[in-house]
Amino acid sequence: MIHEDIAGVSFTHLSGLGLDPSDLPDQFSFADTIKNTLSDGVVSKAIVSCTSTELEMSVAKSDYLSAVLTELHFGKVRIAEQCLSLSALIEAGAHPAWILVTAYYACYFISNDIAKGSGTFIMNFSEDEFRGILADEPPSIRNAMIVDKSTPFYVVASHGDMSGEVNLLFRKHGGKPHQLAWNSFHRLLNKISVNDSRIKYLELMKQIAKGSDGWCNPSDIRNTWNYIKSNYYGDKGRDLAKNFTSIIRSRGSAHAWAGSVTLKPTEQNIPASVAYLYHSLCRAHDVLVSRLKI
Repeated sequence: MIHEDIAGVSFTHLSGLGLDPSDLPDQFSFADTIKNTLSDGVVSKAIVSCTSTELEMSVAKSDYLSAVLTELHFGKVRIAEQCLSLSALIEAGAHPAWILVTAYYACYFISNDIAKGSGTFIMNFSEDEFRGILADEPPSIRNAMIVDKSTPFYVVASHGDMSGEVNLLFRKHGGKPHQLAWNSFHRLLNKISVNDSRIKYLELMKQIAKGSDGWCNPSDIRNTWNYIKSNYYGDKGRDLAKNFTSIIRSRGSAHAWAGSVTLKPTEQNIPASVAYLYHSLCRAHDVLVSRLKI
């Protein structure tokens, strides 16, 4: 199943960095997440370079991996609550628009967490948070990059030049966070190589994440249903969400929907793609956190 391959990208990356059982914290503290450890000076870091668009630094491998596992722990808690809320909406017979938007946000946060494990992900920094990262640096570095309000960065984690180090590259980006997150997830999917029946499911997920071949990017679906088309909260939405409503209840139904030889990006199948993403990503996330023993 393709969810095993998705989780495998992240697990392989973390293992390649040298993941060790000792990297798993005895207790989880939100102060030890990636952003907080960097901006609050909790871990030591060496700034390699800083320009108007990029910041590069190195940190200790154990500090970084511990921060990633902490991120995934708190993400797991949030995702579990989102899934419970989704189930409650389904059982209560809520309007499909509410169910779809709730499923979307679960997909969004799951994809973000899986991407963090893969070493290529999106992270937002406020002006104060970014200032904290560079607080101990000389003015030539502190003033090289301007960050206003909440700025998204494309982050790449890789082996450092020295043993026991991880290199972090932060590339400033002007795009919208949700679109950037799905672009990042699409890059993760491109790392997967399969040559059997999983190809169909992988290619479909790529098309959905990218919004290609007639499919819509998940963020665009969310914007349409949650903001643009208020009439989707009436009978129009119930009609368009028939396929979504049919498969959101069951992983097996979602898998069968995705495997149909006649599947096309119709008006009713485009919202249903969120249900397919939801079940696939939930399974991938379950596999990842289980393998990491979080």
